[in-house]
Amino acid sequence: MNTSKKTASVFGLASARKNNGRPKTIDPDLLVVEHDYKLPKGRMVEGKFDALFRQMRPGSAVKCEPSEVATLCNTLRKAIQAEKYPALAGCVVRQVTRAPDGRGRVVAVSKPA
Repeated sequence: MNTSKKTASVFGLASARKNNGRPKTIDPDLLVVEHDYKLPKGRMVEGKFDALFRQMRPGSAVKCEPSEVATLCNTLRKAIQAEKYPALAGCVVRQVTRAPDGRGRVVAVSKPA
C-alpha cells in the first residue's frame, strides 16, 4: 500500500525554502582591524550563580533544595578549579543532601593541610 502521491507538509516546507529577502550588506567603512586582541578567559557574560558564589568564603554554605545540591556542588567545584573566585582558592566542596531541617547544603571547606 505504498502511494507515490506526496502530501503537503504541515510545517510549510515550501516557505522554509524561500529566500525571504537579500542577504544583509556589510559596510566596510565601519569595520576596524585590531592586531593585539587577547581572547578573554572563560565566559564573557555572568553566570546565573556568580553573584551567589562571590558572597561565599571558606566555611560558607549554600542552603538549597535536596534536588539542587548536585548541580550547585558541581558548578561551584568547577568554578573553584577554574580559579574564578579568589576568596575560595584552595577550598574543596562538600555536599549534604539532607540536613536535619530537610534542606540541602553545599559547603566550601578549606583544604586540610
